[in-house]
Amino acid sequence: MNQTIALIQERRSVRSFQPIQIKEDELQAILSTAICAPTSVNQQKYHFTVLQNLELIHKIDDIIKQRMSNSPVEFLRNQAALPGYAPLHHAPTVIFITSAHDAEYPAIDCALAAENMVIAAASLGIASCVTTSSFFLFDSEAGLEIRSELGIPEGNDYVIALALGYPTENLVLPPRNRKTDVFNFIR
Repeated sequence: MNQTIALIQERRSVRSFQPIQIKEDELQAILSTAICAPTSVNQQKYHFTVLQNLELIHKIDDIIKQRMSNSPVEFLRNQAALPGYAPLHHAPTVIFITSAHDAEYPAIDCALAAENMVIAAASLGIASCVTTSSFFLFDSEAGLEIRSELGIPEGNDYVIALALGYPTENLVLPPRNRKTDVFNFIR
């Protein structure tokens, strides 16, 4: 089988990271793949904020967790109540992906960039988890202050975040269960 296809099929979301920062050359390699992703009408109106300050990551986790605990969605309240739960999964590196207000298809553009990065990370032995819980951060008063601290450009909206790091050693992941009846062919 093709090496790239095998990597995509084997890649899994990981939520348990070693407390070790990823190497700078590996981070730069991962980031270089983000800007290779296609964008609508080649606008390239995304922005990537790389956060490696653990104190700020913990502060963000606390804000998100607090907002989740007040959610009308029971699942989110239950997640927030779990002992040791951290929305950013104690990752040593978090990448917030934002896009300009006037981008044509920001969710698609940012998702394509995120997918490139998670595949690149996997190829380097770096685990990742695409996380949407940061929506709770940027949709709050406290989030406005954090935006400034993170240097997110004015006029950009949060789209998605990635948690990156080396996986916990001897991590056992449950078997993948994917639907296979989702294809329709007209030939």
